[in-house]
Amino acid sequence: MKSPIIRFAQLAADLPDLQNPGLTMAHNCVWADGAYKPLYSLSTSGDALDARCQGAFAGRDADGNTIIYAGDATKLYARSGSSWDDRSNGTYTTQPTQYWKFRQYDSYVIATNFGDTPQYITIGDGGAFADLTGADDARHIAIIGQFVFLGDTNDATNGHVPHRVRWSAIGDPTDWPVIGSTDAANKQSDEEFLNSNYGKVQAMTDGSEFGLVFQETAINRFTYVGGSAIFEVKDFEQAVGLFGPFAYAQIGNTVIFLAQNGFYKTDGFQVIPIGVDRVDDYVLSDINQTYPQRVSTTVDYANKLIYFSYPSNSSSDGTPDKLVIYNWVADRWTTGEESCELLFSSKSLGYTLDDLDDISTSLDDLPASLDSPIWTGGAAIVGGFNTSHELGSLNGSAKTAILDTSEADLSTGGMATVLGVRPLIEGDGTVTVTPYTRNLQSATATAGSAASVNSRTGIADMRVTARYHRERVTISGGFDRAIGIQFEWEEAGDV
Repeated sequence: MKSPIIRFAQLAADLPDLQNPGLTMAHNCVWADGAYKPLYSLSTSGDALDARCQGAFAGRDADGNTIIYAGDATKLYARSGSSWDDRSNGTYTTQPTQYWKFRQYDSYVIATNFGDTPQYITIGDGGAFADLTGADDARHIAIIGQFVFLGDTNDATNGHVPHRVRWSAIGDPTDWPVIGSTDAANKQSDEEFLNSNYGKVQAMTDGSEFGLVFQETAINRFTYVGGSAIFEVKDFEQAVGLFGPFAYAQIGNTVIFLAQNGFYKTDGFQVIPIGVDRVDDYVLSDINQTYPQRVSTTVDYANKLIYFSYPSNSSSDGTPDKLVIYNWVADRWTTGEESCELLFSSKSLGYTLDDLDDISTSLDDLPASLDSPIWTGGAAIVGGFNTSHELGSLNGSAKTAILDTSEADLSTGGMATVLGVRPLIEGDGTVTVTPYTRNLQSATATAGSAASVNSRTGIADMRVTARYHRERVTISGGFDRAIGIQFEWEEAGDV
């Protein structure tokens, strides 16, 4: 008999296999346009940084040209075509556990790494970074209203205060008057000491009316009110904070983030869990807790996807090697693998034909076709650095996707023989189906032989008898859409 078509449902990796309402694995794929689609590898080109990338940012000048900045332990760079220009103001001291964070305020790009005075540069002018005089050493930076915010600061008056934030003069990111002075009051520049019981500042988000300051176990909302108060501060969440300094993505006023106990989203007023019974347990048991600063994110606006890159327990040195990917419109998760130094939300650079010659003299060997937006400049792309410190984007070759169905009791407590499985996959990918079976819930499922799809019938033929069945669909070589499967099976008695 034939089963009805079973659509590939959402990933529910945290639930038991038996009668799981979703998939137990959706790996090396993404959910977009109503179906599972391929996940692509990180494709890089051009020169490498001198050392591991510890932060990157894509800005735009007044003419709309994209400039990408990046930092390693000792240098700050700007991307020029396929090469990197050293724009350092001396030799920096970014520790291995630290990082660079960047923000653009009008024509200025500001960078912080905590080990040095914050740096700034006029975007696109070809000069070097310079000290942001008067600003405190800080780990974090954000733009809230007309102010530059610094968080987890170190200054001559207070020393290092992990739960302190400070902000610039209104409308001038280069003006940092002495806190408490008449000058500071006139320019609405001040500081805020947050509740230290909630831990250090982990990150801050941007906003025209309000911004969020994440601590380890709390979230604070800073709303501009003017007057002597300047900002109204509300710790609207006192139990959930941020796992690591890059473990979040901001989409408008919505922030999607990883906390110590799972994934959440917030609009600055309420916090909603989004990973429960799906990926929270999977990721938290897999992530290497020693390296929270190595978790990073990037946003694929075209496909409504957020990529979280993290080091797994298999990564002994903290190199990120795993992905968990969230479609924020469809509210669906998938997982993947990619070794990289970090991911970030990038923009494509404009390339001339001469620039393309620097990448490859063969059109066939370019990492994307000539009509790809990565060559035209300014398009939002999923950026990243590989482990050789090279810049690229997730537009390389399609990875081998794996989709595991839930475990089915086809004969309602009896034995069933699966004769074949028809995978419903659009496109040219090479598809195999591997059966996993067991007779007792206390037993471990056993994998059978991978069956190829018959080119005439579209069925992966097999003959597997058991009480409980689930199927692994593996798709290599790229495909268009993975839709579902259909069983062919027969009763096989009670024993």
